[in-house]
Amino acid sequence: MNTIYKSHNESFSVKKRAGRGTSLLFLFLLSLLPLHAQTSPKHEVRAAWITAVYGLDWPRTKATTPAGIRRQKEELIDILDRLKEANFNTVLFQTRTRGDVLYRSDIEPFNSILTGKTGGDPGYDPLAFAIEECHKRGMECHAWMVTIPLGGKKHVASLGKQSVTKRERDICVPYKNEYFLNPGHPATKEYLMKLVREVVSRYDVDGVHFDYLRYPENAPRFPDSYDFRRYGKGRRLPQILPKDRGHAGTMAPGQPDRHCTLHLQRCKSHEALGEGEHLPGRKIP
Repeated sequence: MNTIYKSHNESFSVKKRAGRGTSLLFLFLLSLLPLHAQTSPKHEVRAAWITAVYGLDWPRTKATTPAGIRRQKEELIDILDRLKEANFNTVLFQTRTRGDVLYRSDIEPFNSILTGKTGGDPGYDPLAFAIEECHKRGMECHAWMVTIPLGGKKHVASLGKQSVTKRERDICVPYKNEYFLNPGHPATKEYLMKLVREVVSRYDVDGVHFDYLRYPENAPRFPDSYDFRRYGKGRRLPQILPKDRGHAGTMAPGQPDRHCTLHLQRCKSHEALGEGEHLPGRKIP
């Protein structure tokens, strides 16, 4: 964004009739301006989200046959072509939805939106394909991961034994007919880190974005009092977050986004992390 500097009252200009001394004074004052005020930024993020949950953006076709796989890929290519034509340079590709994923994972099952069946193999790796196609077009591809919500009871039941609610019961909490990872339990941070490590170690993603890294809305009785007392290190809630409990910073005993930042710095120097943490990115048009 170009910055326009004005005085408190009105913008100033150098008039043609000004003498040489005035011109020199103007040039001197101009040299004192911050560097970013004199030049436009080299790069900017022009990003769009591609939502997979419920097939809101993609996919519309199930990958159950060779023709279905081809059509599903073509649908994504069409979206990317339109984004490129509209001058976008970054895609936030939904990689994790509600305890299920859109990549080949050893931790969580494939989302049913791909094939119509939970855990169903679509015959290709959607995240790897999205990254490849984005990079072909000179665009970044970031892994967008929904963190705390795990979905309603029906959805969780459909995941069966593959659900984190079955494999990691201690960090899962039922609340108002839905399930959530427990933000107050330190093992939740470690579980999310496992997912991030899996993605950044296997895929050439340009960033990781955490979505819904907070408590659910209107949840004054969220059942985490025991964990807060056990892991809160004697602190009271106002000491951790004065205004709003629903901020990502309430993850105890540390913030997973900061831990992820450190891990990404070790793994790949060009990664970027969402929720306010950014690392040097890939050069983009």
